[in-house]
Amino acid sequence: MADRQSRTFFGIYINGNQATDTLKNLRSESRKLKNEIANLIPGTEQYRRKMEELAGVEKHIRRHNDEVKGVSFIFWGVSQFRQKVFQV
Repeated sequence: MADRQSRTFFGIYINGNQATDTLKNLRSESRKLKNEIANLIPGTEQYRRKMEELAGVEKHIRRHNDEVKGVSFIFWGVSQFRQKVFQV
């Protein structure tokens, strides 16, 4: 029987430009935005826009981290099941 695989791809757009969606690139973008925000005056429109961009990037980072935690939990559960069933 053949295995069936499914893949889902999505793009992240920042300022209308497609960003690469690797965790390394997301963290780099987060650091860049934090540095830019540090040089802006709080309360200005530019400051608010940068904060919104940063919130979006950090949301993607959190989603990635949550997915990794979920996968780790699944593997832990499989391991626990295997130990109980096979008395390993």
